[in-house]
Amino acid sequence: MKILFLFLMPLLLSACVAVSPPPPYGPAPLPSPDPYHPESFIGLPLPAAQAAADRAGLPHRVIERDGVPLPSTRDFNPQRLNFAVARNRVVRVTRG
Repeated sequence: MKILFLFLMPLLLSACVAVSPPPPYGPAPLPSPDPYHPESFIGLPLPAAQAAADRAGLPHRVIERDGVPLPSTRDFNPQRLNFAVARNRVVRVTRG
């Protein structure tokens, strides 16, 4: 019986070790969009997409908000990104 107690004591004491709390769960970090692939902006919140376009030095505009087309010029600029937004998230991106 003493031998069994000696083998079980370290096991019982190891159960008393403090355990660190699990990491906090939150939204996953958003991927950084690639300015050469406009589809990488899809799914980003509009402010994040606009900030990424600004950092890349790309002109941009919102051409549709929640399914409603917005007034825009008809000139074509191949560097400009046109964002279609639904519920403040980018759902479509075109160039022009």
